[in-house]
Amino acid sequence: MAFDDTHRELLDLEATVRPFGVRHDGVPVWEQVRFTVFRRVIAARHGWGEPHTRVDRTHELYAARTRLLARNLVHRNPFLSGHHDVLFWGHARRKRLEDGLWWDVYCDPITERLSLDYLHVEAPHLNHHFTPTKTRALRYVDAIEIAGEVGTVVGRALDRPRFDGFGDVEAAIHDRFDHHVPVDDIARRYLASRRTVQPLYRRFLSRVDPELVVVVVSYAGREPFIDACRELDIPVVELQHGIIDEYQYGYSFPDWRTKRAFPDHLLTFGEFWNRRAAFPIPDDRIHAVGYPHLERSVERYADVPRRDQVVFVSTGEVGHVLSKLAVELAARPTCDWSVVYKLHPGEADRWREEYPWLVGSGVDVVDQTGRPLHRLFAESRAQVGVYSTALYEGLRFGVETYLVDFPWMPSSPALVDRGMTVDGVDDLLDRLGTGRTVEDTTPFFARDPLANVQRAFADILS
Repeated sequence: MAFDDTHRELLDLEATVRPFGVRHDGVPVWEQVRFTVFRRVIAARHGWGEPHTRVDRTHELYAARTRLLARNLVHRNPFLSGHHDVLFWGHARRKRLEDGLWWDVYCDPITERLSLDYLHVEAPHLNHHFTPTKTRALRYVDAIEIAGEVGTVVGRALDRPRFDGFGDVEAAIHDRFDHHVPVDDIARRYLASRRTVQPLYRRFLSRVDPELVVVVVSYAGREPFIDACRELDIPVVELQHGIIDEYQYGYSFPDWRTKRAFPDHLLTFGEFWNRRAAFPIPDDRIHAVGYPHLERSVERYADVPRRDQVVFVSTGEVGHVLSKLAVELAARPTCDWSVVYKLHPGEADRWREEYPWLVGSGVDVVDQTGRPLHRLFAESRAQVGVYSTALYEGLRFGVETYLVDFPWMPSSPALVDRGMTVDGVDDLLDRLGTGRTVEDTTPFFARDPLANVQRAFADILS
């Protein structure tokens, strides 16, 4: 079954069942859980790997959560902060760059260079925070997020809130995809968490009293925070952090579909992305600004010499297959290229268990503590991948690009049409060193991004 077929079936299911009309205490529930439900269906049907490491609910987890909560009461407590003009909610999965600091690569390049009175908050990543950080004005929202988890546990124990509005959705998923997704249970967990965290976020926002809120991710649990901003008339801006297209269910709401808890404005990497999804906001609220971290890296690594090296760009969904292709290429006697396998941060702590064939294979496996992705692009001549924003970043560095077309994955927008697809290791080996790149990457990444961001912020606040 091809991914496109599954995608069309999911949209048809929505058109038939019409779950967008289901509300609980005035909250449109389906738009809050749609991303999670669709991802579960797709992963089950197509055998996707795990995109991000999950934390098992064990005694160790609850002990770690207790330590985080206790520490957050005295360390980087968000409720002890004062007024700031701009509030950033960054990405908890930071990247360590060559200065040894852990950067939020979406927010830090902006706050480092623009004169902003800002506060930056982040949630824990797998029960911890990366340190030392580049971010100066930093607070943690651990206590609020953990309160939401407690609310979920208590709600389940007390059967509160009571909700059974998606029985027809569960039945339709089972009939069409032969898979059970507990949609009502997912909704109840979301509603219980929302009931706990939204008043806390209102209180926090009232204390900071920002003129503008900037988020990196607006879906998969961030909706109560966005709704709290809306209740206080604070405009919300989202910074693009990954691929945006019709298959990204946190962004694309075609035809009559919509999402209330969506940012007021979206700042994209470039004009190309503005046309890739049916956003639930007007076109004039979508701004192509560029990617400051990427442009900074292009300048930083401009003098790095290239060599015959090919980088495989992994993601958790495809790593169990793509990594085998990297091993097969490295083992070919006729391959005189260095083979690097760049792990996605979401799979970096489990690759030895899930991809054991990489161990001792001769493939240079790079995790988040190794050479930064952009450094790898600067020193390499080619990249191989499936469906990742990093492939477009590689194009910005001028590397040859080869796509592995797995029918059970989406296709990278605009790249498949450029003849970059390879059919296995033999085809890749024949084409290495002769492949195509993209001369003009401006549609993907607008130039002068910091000036564009500054202008967009000013326009939004005017």
